[in-house]
Amino acid sequence: MTFIGSVIHVFCGHCGSCHTFCDARVNRNTGEIASFPDDAFDDGWCEICGKHVILCDPVRAQTEIDELYLKYKTEHDSEPGRIWGRIMLGTHNEKNVTIDFSPAAITPQNDSVFCYCMGLEQAQSPDHTL
Repeated sequence: MTFIGSVIHVFCGHCGSCHTFCDARVNRNTGEIASFPDDAFDDGWCEICGKHVILCDPVRAQTEIDELYLKYKTEHDSEPGRIWGRIMLGTHNEKNVTIDFSPAAITPQNDSVFCYCMGLEQAQSPDHTL
């Protein structure tokens, strides 16, 4: 879970609500939280939707993307040409996608590519329209 100031940046992947809950190991006698399962922040319960949902943490996702990007550049001494990922389209409707960074691939458009960007920075931009 990511905190920026006092704001929690984890939300329901279906409705966008921050009224979400995740699993924890709690001492029933004291109420002390002992630990969280490894995948506790990947999915949970949305109070608004009233069901089990995927939890979204864009700050954590951004950190993971940055780490993978730097690892790729270090290992290959070049920029990646495309990335593969998984996105949510509604409730539990996941889709594997390809995002291509190659300007040459934009014409003609390839149906297997979800979107085209002029590099990782444009793909990460909140202003980028898919």
